[in-house]
Parts: sequence; C-alpha cells; structure tokens
Amino acid sequence: MLNTVATGAALGFALSFMIGPVFFLILAISVRQGPLAGIVFAAGVLLSDAVYIILVAVGLSQLFESNWFVQYGSYLGSTLLLVYGISILFKKNTRVENTESDELIPTRPVINFSKGFVMNMINPFVPLFWIGVSAGISSYEYTSNDKFLFYLSALVVVFLTDSTKAYLASKLSRVITAQILILFNRLAAIALILFGLRMLFYGIS
Repeated sequence: MLNTVATGAALGFALSFMIGPVFFLILAISVRQGPLAGIVFAAGVLLSDAVYIILVAVGLSQLFESNWFVQYGSYLGSTLLLVYGISILFKKNTRVENTESDELIPTRPVINFSKGFVMNMINPFVPLFWIGVSAGISSYEYTSNDKFLFYLSALVVVFLTDSTKAYLASKLSRVITAQILILFNRLAAIALILFGLRMLFYGIS
C-alpha cells in the first residue's frame, strides 16, 4: 500500500510542476487576489482532474481520444485561453496600484473555483494524460483499492503543491516592486496566449 501511495504522490508532484496554463493562472490569480483565491482555483482544477479520472475509469477513453473531441476541445480551450490572456494583458492592474496600502482585489471563490474547473476541463491534453496514466499502471496489477489510493495520492499532492505555489506567489507579491508585478502579469498573460495558440494549432493540425 505504501508503495502505491508513494508512486501516486510522485506522479502528483511531477504533474504539479508541468508548465501549462494552469501553472501560470494559479500564480497570476494568487498575486492579484491573494493565496486563498489561488487555492480555490486549484480546488476547481482538482475536481476536473477527478472527473476525468472517473470518466476514464468507466471506459470513456475512446471518446477522449477521438479526433472530433481533440479538435473541438482544442478550439474551445484555445479561445478561452486567448480571451483570458488578452484580458489580463490589457486589464488595469488594481493589485499593483494598491501595493503600498497592501490591499487585494476582493476574492471571488465561486468564480475562481469555476474558472479552475473550466480551464482544466476544456484542455484536451488533460484527459489524454490520464488515459496514458491509466494505461501505464495497468501493468502494475493494481486492485480497485490500489488504483483509488494511487489516484487519491496523486490528486492530494497536486493540490497541496498548487496551494503552496499560491501561498508563495502571494507572499512574493508583497516584497517586489510594482514594476515587477506589472511585468509578471504581462508575462503570465503572454504565456496564456502562447498556450492558447499552441492548442489552436494542435486542433487545426
């Protein structure tokens, strides 16, 4: 059992440091709204991962691997990433303006949770990743309980690591200058736009 938990935890740790749109969104939201906002966003991502794991487990792998799902999922995901990235790039940064008074943009838990859930859910690479994981552990001869512990360990570690990133990002925003915060937000926005374009080209090809 401990080996199963350790294997799942190692996967979760590696997954949490994969550079993707969720990574930059957690950092950007935490800088602008504080650690709680980033943690709530991460909880939405956690739920969407759990949904995909369950769907893969009940046999919907062929659906997620179909050309139409990947293509239209890429179109939808790229559109949302491009719109959100562009909105961050050109949005007036209230958080930066309030740096001296140490005020944060009001946290919107429902919106941030939904944003995390949707942003991860519309990424066609996410179900393909969990399909690959499911195929990979098939050779381990795991029982149903072993698989539950494996996936649970992975998701818990991902959430804890994402929460830590949110906390550190929010603390970092309090000690760096307003100009660096502006630069960080712009870099995060550009990263989201690039990921959106990559997803779009993937769907077209």
